[in-house]
Amino acid sequence: MKKLVSLVLGVSMVVSVGAGFTACEGKKERAFKNVIVVIGDGMGENHLLNAIEYFDLETPAFMEDQCGYIATNSLSGTTDSAAAGTALATGKKVENSNLAYYDEKNLTQITTIAQKAKMKTGVVTTDTLDGATPAAFSAHSPTRSFTSQIISTQVESGIDLLLGRWSSTYTNRSYLFTDAEYTFTTTKEDLLAAKDAPKLIGMVGDIDSQYIAGNEEDFQLKEMAQFAIEYLENDDGFFLMIEGAYIDKYSHNNQLTNALSEARSLIDTVEYLYEYAADGETAIFITADHETGGLKKATSKAALTDALYVSSGHTSMPVPIFVKNYTWKPEKFGYKNGVTPENTMVFEACKAIIQGK
Repeated sequence: MKKLVSLVLGVSMVVSVGAGFTACEGKKERAFKNVIVVIGDGMGENHLLNAIEYFDLETPAFMEDQCGYIATNSLSGTTDSAAAGTALATGKKVENSNLAYYDEKNLTQITTIAQKAKMKTGVVTTDTLDGATPAAFSAHSPTRSFTSQIISTQVESGIDLLLGRWSSTYTNRSYLFTDAEYTFTTTKEDLLAAKDAPKLIGMVGDIDSQYIAGNEEDFQLKEMAQFAIEYLENDDGFFLMIEGAYIDKYSHNNQLTNALSEARSLIDTVEYLYEYAADGETAIFITADHETGGLKKATSKAALTDALYVSSGHTSMPVPIFVKNYTWKPEKFGYKNGVTPENTMVFEACKAIIQGK
């Protein structure tokens, strides 16, 4: 692993009057300045392998950094995106439909922990911002269907950047964000022009993979990631969650080529992130919330058809975890050799980095 750059979060000096000495209390250091979590919604290992086959790609560099797999089941059994997103965002297993909320209590998200460390925070998705994964990192609700509660708690979250697909539900409530001193934008052009706003929400109408015919001019996930990093960069570092949401949506409909096109867009995004993280200051985690469709690996390019899907729903298949710069050690978090870590370990690893543990 490349040499890491230490970042001093803060030193609190406590002087004991009359004692004749100065004590140093609470010195904390982070091995990484920034933390990025990339989530391919519904993305199993075979979605990636089939995308590589379909687009005749060389194996992406990030796939050489695979650290194994993580388990995705929720307390309900096979997970939905709300419970899986909550596990990744809070380190807690919950029932399906819960969003950073369980047993009548809000759960502490990694975004909140980052804010306490004076890091900037961002949530980026190709879905609308009330989608389960972005909401798990930015809102609290007993159920993913309580859109008003999701929006009101996102406003209260204080997250610096919220960026996703256009939604009338949000534009009708834009005043909630502007009252909380967010700059509210509804086009790519307005978003780019607001890059210096202290807090920013972006709702862009056309966000789709360029690898699907007709979407070549749309706002791409890679572009969204580039904008987010430029917006969030600062001396204290940032935490950023990036979701490619439509691998899941197309897999529910067993639309293989569209799902693989969305996977290709995520691959492009991660390749950019790897270039950004080459200096060793940024830890990156790439994984999925769950697998969708029970997708099989094609034996050849000619075999890449919709028939590779086994189902149209979520499965309990473990999903791969890829890590840049950070050393992934499940035993550090209590896992014995040979045991598949739970998805909650992503949160624990991010928390350990942020808190300098």
